Amino acid sequence: AAQWYQKAAGQGNADAQLKVGVMYYLGQGVPKDPAQTAHWYNLAAAQGNLDAQYRLGVMNETGVGVTTDVVKAAQWYQKAADRGHPPSALSLGQLYARGEGVKKSNRHALHWIRVAAEAGNKNGMVLLGQSYENGWLGLAPNPTEARKWYSKAKHAKE
Repeated sequence: AAQWYQKAAGQGNADAQLKVGVMYYLGQGVPKDPAQTAHWYNLAAAQGNLDAQYRLGVMNETGVGVTTDVVKAAQWYQKAADRGHPPSALSLGQLYARGEGVKKSNRHALHWIRVAAEAGNKNGMVLLGQSYENGWLGLAPNPTEARKWYSKAKHAKE
């Protein structure tokens, strides 16, 4: 399978490029190679692949396979979040909440966490529930809203 994915990836197929990146990340059919992972993710991300953009954000945020660059991580998350990718929206919201890679902003943090939660992201639902429960991100404590989001998270698929 690795050969077929690599052939399609080499011909510019963004989905195959993402898959080859994942194969190098996991060491499936090829040796683990963070540099190759980043290479293939970059190719797919440049073509607008949302999962590749998100994964590059994670790599840049954590410094796995690339030099840690939280500003670049925020940029990758933003690209994918703007196009409706819930995990990217959640990660971007968390960066805003911490003020890492972006200027700290409760308003922006809450916006992106809510986008993720409303799109069905279970972790986003939990974080939004916690924000209502504890009065985080400028919210007044609201047990009713907290329970609503915890209940949605409990029943969400993921």
